[in-house]
Amino acid sequence: MIDKLILGRYVPGDSFLHRLDPRAKLVMGLLYIGILFW
Repeated sequence: MIDKLILGRYVPGDSFLHRLDPRAKLVMGLLYIGILFW
């Protein structure tokens, strides 16, 4: 069970999020955290 845990592991993919600009991912992550704790 523990060997299937993927936290902190690189998972290659070709989704919308994988193709997104790193700056956009950072901004979206910060906005998500802000909304989550607001």
